[in-house]
Amino acid sequence: MMKDTKMPEPPGDYEPTEADLDMVVEEATGKPVKPVNLAAGIVSMRQRIAQLEAEKTKLLDCIKTVRDYARKNELGWIMGFLGEWSKSDLPDKYGVEGIPSLFLIGPDGKILAKGLRGESIKATVERTLAKADSAKAN
Repeated sequence: MMKDTKMPEPPGDYEPTEADLDMVVEEATGKPVKPVNLAAGIVSMRQRIAQLEAEKTKLLDCIKTVRDYARKNELGWIMGFLGEWSKSDLPDKYGVEGIPSLFLIGPDGKILAKGLRGESIKATVERTLAKADSAKAN
């Protein structure tokens, strides 16, 4: 059984060997275990990490583009970013038929109002907040 002592951190460039991993598993379980094809698993994990890093970079670039556009055009409201429209199921779930689409969503995630435009936005938010305050008081 492993002791409750903290193990020292390995150096940043440390690559565990199969023997190292076998030793850790054996100490934790009390049984010797030989991982099957560990090298292939490590390669596969590294490939997936590289793929995720590339996707992250692409997404961050898209978000930066949207933020820059919002600042330049003084769009001061909170916006949701869905990513590639054709790969998102959110438009169908929320009934989005065009952009922009405005939704008032409650703290529980339920849609309180949608399709708001102009002055109806402020009036709807004020009415909704008044109802919430009234419910708290009762």
